[in-house]
Amino acid sequence: MKTIAIGNNVISEKSVAQSANGKYVIEVDSNTNKSEIKKQIKQLYKVKVKSVNSLNYPAKKTTFKQKAGTTKAVKRMIVTLEKGQKISDFEFDTKEDKQEKKKIKK
Repeated sequence: MKTIAIGNNVISEKSVAQSANGKYVIEVDSNTNKSEIKKQIKQLYKVKVKSVNSLNYPAKKTTFKQKAGTTKAVKRMIVTLEKGQKISDFEFDTKEDKQEKKKIKK
């Protein structure tokens, strides 16, 4: 199996909310496909993957100080895990988790 460049997890309000439901948004190399990502996630994190959805964001033309340029094209994958599975590297503390930790400390 060839190595796949799995990039960083995407941190946004929507992706953090989805991570509580077992859905993780990951930036990937533009040449990868769903089946390769599914195999790689299973191998790296030892979890059962339910489904993988892909999102392609094309490069856009921009201008800055009258100079033309482009933004980079990005490919993201939404990885849905089986119920009860988690990827600990991509977990975030929600407001409820933080409040429970404060109660425990008191």
